[in-house]
Amino acid sequence: MEAALVSAATGALKPVLGKLATLLGDEYKRFKGMHIEIKSLSRELVAMEAFLLKMSEEEDPDVQDKVWMNEVRELSYDMEDSIDDFMQSVSSEDKKPDGILEKMKNSLGKMKARRRIGNEIGDLKKQIIEAAQRNERCVNARASEAGLYRRIWWDGQDNSCKSSVSRSQRRI
Repeated sequence: MEAALVSAATGALKPVLGKLATLLGDEYKRFKGMHIEIKSLSRELVAMEAFLLKMSEEEDPDVQDKVWMNEVRELSYDMEDSIDDFMQSVSSEDKKPDGILEKMKNSLGKMKARRRIGNEIGDLKKQIIEAAQRNERCVNARASEAGLYRRIWWDGQDNSCKSSVSRSQRRI
């Protein structure tokens, strides 16, 4: 039961991380330019997976955390689809082309697939970084807002601020 909960909490992140590790393996070494992007993407995803696992243990996460969790899950599904398409398009299990035209066509198709996956990985990485920055801004805004209320309460010179904060705290 717990494994299903973790899977529901993290979406497709585990399989995506495994597939990214496969792309870094020996079979895909010929895609040199993508290795740096894939490593960077993997690091981002590991951090996001840790966040999702932590949030899955919370009883009642706040709205912002729920939005962030859904966004990360959706991105993981998009990434899994892109990686699957790429791995299928460049798989070495293709039948060997007979003539020169077939070889050229096969090579062009693989080059096109490499370029496409490179662009997709770049786009996905950009989306992940933007989502992480958006979440960080919201978290920082919440933290600074809470700090502001504490400063008003403890450091404020205006007694009306102290009394209005204390009244609202009593209501909570």
